[in-house]
Amino acid sequence: MLGTDATRSRVAMGLFGALAGLGLWTLVDMIEPETPGGRGLLALTAFAAATAAGTLALSGPLRLGPALARTALLAAVGAGLLTLASMRFGTPGEMLRALHPLSAWAAMLFLALPFLAAQAGARGGWRDYRLLFSGAWAIVIRFAAAGLFVAVFWAVYFLSHALLGLVGVELLAELADEGWAVFGLSGLVLGISIAALNDAAEGMAPGIVLRLLRLLLPALAAVVAVFLLLIPLRGLDALSAGFSVSGTLLVIAIAAITLISAAADESDAQAARAPLLRRSAQGLALLVPVLAALGAWQIGLRVAQHGLTPPRLAAFTVSGIALVYGLGYAAAVLGGAGWMARIRRINTALALVLIAVCALWLSPALNAERLAAADQLRRLADGRSAPERLDLWTLAHDLGNPGRAALARLRAQAEAPGQEALAARLAQLDAAPDRWSFEYGAQPGEQRAVLLARIAERIEVLPAGAAAGPERALALFADLAESELQDIDRGCETFLADGTRGCVLLFTGTLEGWQGPEALVVYARWQDHAAALFLHPGGSRYRGGVIDLAGRLQSLSADTALGALRAGRYSVGAPRQPALFFEGTEIVPLP
Repeated sequence: MLGTDATRSRVAMGLFGALAGLGLWTLVDMIEPETPGGRGLLALTAFAAATAAGTLALSGPLRLGPALARTALLAAVGAGLLTLASMRFGTPGEMLRALHPLSAWAAMLFLALPFLAAQAGARGGWRDYRLLFSGAWAIVIRFAAAGLFVAVFWAVYFLSHALLGLVGVELLAELADEGWAVFGLSGLVLGISIAALNDAAEGMAPGIVLRLLRLLLPALAAVVAVFLLLIPLRGLDALSAGFSVSGTLLVIAIAAITLISAAADESDAQAARAPLLRRSAQGLALLVPVLAALGAWQIGLRVAQHGLTPPRLAAFTVSGIALVYGLGYAAAVLGGAGWMARIRRINTALALVLIAVCALWLSPALNAERLAAADQLRRLADGRSAPERLDLWTLAHDLGNPGRAALARLRAQAEAPGQEALAARLAQLDAAPDRWSFEYGAQPGEQRAVLLARIAERIEVLPAGAAAGPERALALFADLAESELQDIDRGCETFLADGTRGCVLLFTGTLEGWQGPEALVVYARWQDHAAALFLHPGGSRYRGGVIDLAGRLQSLSADTALGALRAGRYSVGAPRQPALFFEGTEIVPLP
């Protein structure tokens, strides 16, 4: 039977968890435009949620009282900064819909918690890497394990609902339909489970998790090395083959930083000793700067092409921090003996830098909305963006007060002679009920006709002079899903390196020896790689990326694929990929 102290602890932790859950629910609920709530409610909710969640996090190394006292001060600072960030927007809900201020607030709080725990453990402990490292990993492991238990709880909950539903009891279903109940109950279970884990603290030591993570070092080091070795051979077109190349590169860089830190552990006595693991960590440390630099370069391309937005600025900030980590790690390794100790010092310093960056992100000193709005104005002023390509919807609806101020300047500019295109675009913005209607110049119900007309006007038909022209193209496109038409239209809006549009329609039925669908449309999609859609009367038959089966296991860029089609470098023939035949079926494996 549990002792009285343990029971009290679990009840208190459950209540803190419920408070954290209800606070999070209130923040989520405030995202909805129709939800009332001012900055006072935002500050109070952020303070309560952060205090409760932070107390749960620090309850392992500290007793509840000291944990609550230390977390409350941090939560007050965080709530103040989040409220300050909301001043950039008309309402707190508008800020919460932007997501990036909320992410910076949560990251700042999480990164600061290990410093609070370490300082409580010993005088000057906030500089003790051993306390910081073990404290941070203990928080992560406890919350991960407790989160898994919450998932199990909800599985049992819904099984119980299914069972009681057989006899007409619907109470559990009605409760699960209420957002406050779901968040509050999840927090309650989370708090109780963390309390139970604290009672078995010896079983939650991070050592075993770190040892398991280290086993991934050789594999990740090998994969990153192969990737970087193939970049010069494949060309930078290889970085245009995915949906979010910069995101992939940065996630891999962050994973590498995590594994290298796991290898260094809290001290030399606990660090990885196997030569393979140590060499893998050293090699990976030398490669992280390259990954981060490639990620930053990719983000720079997006900014140059489409302009600055808060998410792109956030991604660029993350890539810059990853690059600093990588350069520091590489310098530590190249410094020879004692490289792990140097990595630990770098981790401590950069954790403090990260906290400062998150705080700056929430302060007027780093106003992402103001920077993005100013960039849109500069792009129009220097000719990089024509009025019809200016992202006015984002200015009006996503950049808060700075966006609306920039829009007011554009309205004043549109009254001047020679600004008819800008004035027309602003009038279109005022009349549009949503982003889609604004971008495509149509009211609800007219989108499909507008898309078909735009595609028929912009798409290049091959072979040149083909008897089947735009009229036949319209007939083939007519049965496509609206989402497919939107993808093709976005491809046609993209201009390639040679100045041509990113869409081509090839009437394959005119090619000698071809027995497949009537036409093939190839267009720029997903970071400018090429996508293909075979067309036949009645709708699309096949869809996918353009893959080179001759040996390059990558998607082709739009520049490469569309350039070859326009130059006439295509022919009909049997694929060189071996196929498996049985019972009249032919299976060709993808590379």
